[in-house]
Amino acid sequence: MKADPKELEIEEMVQAWAILAYVAGTVEARQKELRIRLLAEAEEFGRMTEKGGQRLLVESTLVQREKRVAKLPNESAFKELMNTANIGLEQAFSKATKTVLDPSKVENLVNLGKLKTADVERLKKVTWALRVKPSSTLDTILDEAFGYDPDEEPFDADRSPREKRSNASGPRKG
Repeated sequence: MKADPKELEIEEMVQAWAILAYVAGTVEARQKELRIRLLAEAEEFGRMTEKGGQRLLVESTLVQREKRVAKLPNESAFKELMNTANIGLEQAFSKATKTVLDPSKVENLVNLGKLKTADVERLKKVTWALRVKPSSTLDTILDEAFGYDPDEEPFDADRSPREKRSNASGPRKG
């Protein structure tokens, strides 16, 4: 892949997009799995902090599990607690009114001729999704680069897709 996307031809852009989408998904999945495992390691082997978290020094890198507490409790669970304690909801909740745009009223204003459809449409936010379905050529490129198999999950925390295929019945590498 060329360094500057402005220099890519359309075929190269499609290939780059597919490769980067696959890599991004794999990286995200692996990062989530590592996060879970590192939090567990810090909890089990780390030293307690003043705020209730743990710190673990791994070689010269500090891994810290920090405790974050929401300012308010879970609303539905809190309502149950209030009911169980026979406390009226008004003692902890405030009534709030909020003005919201009503789609049926907007449609009615257009139907009555008070607003033009084009004026309303211009005010709507537009976003675009990009989907690239890898072709057999891209599948081959991804397989050669990353051990990609379009019929498998994008990431297994213990083995790459290529290892899963080649060692399906044999021992795992490790």
